[in-house]
Amino acid sequence: MSQTITVHDSFPGGGNSKLGVNAAALIIAGRFTLGSIMIATAGTAGSLVLNDVATLGGAAGGNQVISLAFNNTLIAAVGAIWTVKFPFQKGIVISAIPTGMVLNISWG
Repeated sequence: MSQTITVHDSFPGGGNSKLGVNAAALIIAGRFTLGSIMIATAGTAGSLVLNDVATLGGAAGGNQVISLAFNNTLIAAVGAIWTVKFPFQKGIVISAIPTGMVLNISWG
């Protein structure tokens, strides 16, 4: 089960977070800047796909922002933090996540 937390942060893209994301999900609808992605639990196989769309059902190739295949343990190591700071216009959706992976995500 994931949890959403609002924090007071001084950098754009980091004022809100969702912890424990382990399945495809709408993170938040609306215009936001994705701040960072932290690997809480490493995945075993598959891809991480993020889309700029307002609903999980609307995720498609045309609104894909990031698609990363996880066959490299260095980029998917527990504790790794990716600073993204990319603006999403319609919403932040994770449409695919590697098997067993758990993410913590921040946005603002």
